Amino acid sequence: MSRGKILLILLLLISLLTLSFAEVPKVKNVIFFIGDGMGLESVDLSRIILVGKDGYLDFEKAPYTGIAKTYSANTLVTDSAAAGTALATGFKTNNAWLSITPDGKPVKTLLEAAKELGKSTGLITTVTITHATPAAFGAHTTSRDELPVADQYAQFKSADIYMGGGLSYFLPKSNPKSKRNDERNLIEEFKQAGYEFVSTPEELKNAKAPNGKILGLFDYEYLPYFMDREFLKSKVPSLADMTRKALEVLSRNKNGFFVMIEGGKIDWANHAHDAACAAWETYEFNEAVKVALEFLQKNYNTLIIVTADHETGGIGLSTGKYEITPDVLKKQKLSCETLAGLVKGKSDSEIKEIFKDYVGIEDLKPEEIEKIKKGVTLDIANIISTRAQIGWTTTSHSGGSVPVYAFGRGAQYFTGVYDNTDIAKKIADLAGYTLSK
Repeated sequence: MSRGKILLILLLLISLLTLSFAEVPKVKNVIFFIGDGMGLESVDLSRIILVGKDGYLDFEKAPYTGIAKTYSANTLVTDSAAAGTALATGFKTNNAWLSITPDGKPVKTLLEAAKELGKSTGLITTVTITHATPAAFGAHTTSRDELPVADQYAQFKSADIYMGGGLSYFLPKSNPKSKRNDERNLIEEFKQAGYEFVSTPEELKNAKAPNGKILGLFDYEYLPYFMDREFLKSKVPSLADMTRKALEVLSRNKNGFFVMIEGGKIDWANHAHDAACAAWETYEFNEAVKVALEFLQKNYNTLIIVTADHETGGIGLSTGKYEITPDVLKKQKLSCETLAGLVKGKSDSEIKEIFKDYVGIEDLKPEEIEKIKKGVTLDIANIISTRAQIGWTTTSHSGGSVPVYAFGRGAQYFTGVYDNTDIAKKIADLAGYTLSK
């Protein structure tokens, strides 16, 4: 081979290695999935329960993966507000603060930066739409109180689509279900601004959103756990349903869109040590990711990121015997929260029957029954976890790192180990957003 050809090959290799974000075609659409509290061990256990140890959840099939650190500005163990801020803005902040830096400076979010470029925007969750993670993308405050977040949503309307729970924060004080301290009716304010309001799965499915705007509030507070919905006869859309409608509406914008989609109750189940419930929340989350992956097949200029804001529960896949017994968890049909309500005031024989029918346990010990009859969610969950040989180190968050899964345009830039703030910065660079400096 001639010296000239060798030099040409070397130059090509160097150019590939030094390829910058600026030289990559800009991402048109960003779909940002956040599994709240979904640490790697939670993913592992969910996979084992849902598809077996040799299977893979759909988001685990990502061609590019990474690991993100999660500490906040003032502690090694973050909360959802500070973690959400890092993912939304590229800045660290104190726990309980939303998109304001520790020195009191409000910083621009990915959603707001996308809006500046004429893109459509959305926030979707299975908890209250005013909860910490969606709030980090659409509000700025030094408190996680949800009422001020609702007021900021109504004032700025930075998202074109809001979907989740939290209806109580939008209703006037005179409504018995309201959590407001005034007579403002935020639903009417959103309607006047061109939003189509929906509150049932049927209304969501049939929504036309002629202005490209939807306010979807499907429960007064948070949506019920996925595994409880049939038993409770809950009429709420799935996260996949909300995702499908959001992508349908947002993709009408020729400039593209940004949407954050949260599986919010993975975290809540892990706080409660309810491993089976967390797995089924992860199932619902994964189903929403599948909808986005279908969208990606026809819209190649889309970036999909799937990650978590932090780990919850300090899950241990073994309690010391080099084994776990996931079949115990596979038999559980209801969340421990719902089970706690069922067993209150019941006799020993009734409790045995409930656990036989809904947990698949037929050999409850007297000491277990004594704990169960108190109707405490955590006690019930720990009894089931002990039988499954699953350990927990905390009822709060841990300081562990979290996985990152990337699909689509620019996904190759999300490999390696990096800070959670880098996720926002990478997204901004790839999509041409301008964040605060």
